[in-house]
Amino acid sequence: MRIFDLRESVRSAVFAGAIILMYGLGMPAPAVAQTYQCEFRILQPNDERRLVASASTSLPPDLETFVTHPCRNGSSARAGIVTEHVKESNGVLHWWELTCRRDAEDWHCDPAERKQFINTSLRYRGRPRQVAISFGKDTTLSQARELSLEAINLYADPASHVPPCSTDVIESRWAVIRARDKLPPPKMPIHVEVSVNTDANSVMLSDINVEIRSPRSTDNVSNPTTACFNEFVVIT
Repeated sequence: MRIFDLRESVRSAVFAGAIILMYGLGMPAPAVAQTYQCEFRILQPNDERRLVASASTSLPPDLETFVTHPCRNGSSARAGIVTEHVKESNGVLHWWELTCRRDAEDWHCDPAERKQFINTSLRYRGRPRQVAISFGKDTTLSQARELSLEAINLYADPASHVPPCSTDVIESRWAVIRARDKLPPPKMPIHVEVSVNTDANSVMLSDINVEIRSPRSTDNVSNPTTACFNEFVVIT
C-alpha cells in the first residue's frame, strides 16, 4: 500500500475494495491491456497529481478519478485512469478509462473511452443464465444482450461450424477449441465483451479467449451464418 498520506491510503483501500466487489459481481476490473516491465509500480505524489490534472481535461468534471497500474522506468512512466462507476436506471454501469504516458516531464493521454457493463440474465436453452457483458459507447443494451446470446449459442451448439477469420488457421481448429475449452458452469456468469463496428459485430467470450465476428448487413443486423472466429493466446 502507498504511504504518502492517510487520505491517499484510504482512497486506495476504497478503490481496491471496489475492484474486489466488481469481480464478485462478475464485472471486469479496469483493463490492463499489456504487462510491462517496471522498475517502480508507484508514482511520486507530485507526478501523480500532474497525471490526474492532464487526464481530467478529457473526462467529465463531476466524476472521481483513480490511477491504475502505474509503471515507472527511469525518467519515463505510464499509467491508466479510471473514473468512478455510475449506475443508470436500466441497471447498466458506465465509466471512463484512458491511458497516459510521459517521457521526462509532461503527461500525454489517449482519448478517453466510455465503457459500459451489466450483469444480466439471458434465456439460454430455456433457462435463465447470468452473463456479465462489457460493451462500448456505440452499443445499446439490447444489441449487447442479443449479440451475447447469439455468440454463446453458436459456441455451445455441437453442430455449429465456424470458420477462422484468418486464412492461416486450419478449419478444424473450431472443433478443437470447443472440445477443450468449455463455458463456465451454470452457477457462474459467462463473461462477454461486445463491440459494434461499422462493418462487423464482435463478441469476445472472455472466459475462453475466443472472439466471434459477424459481418453487419445494410440494416445493421449481424448474420451468424457468416460468422468467423479468432483465438487469442494469453501469455503469462
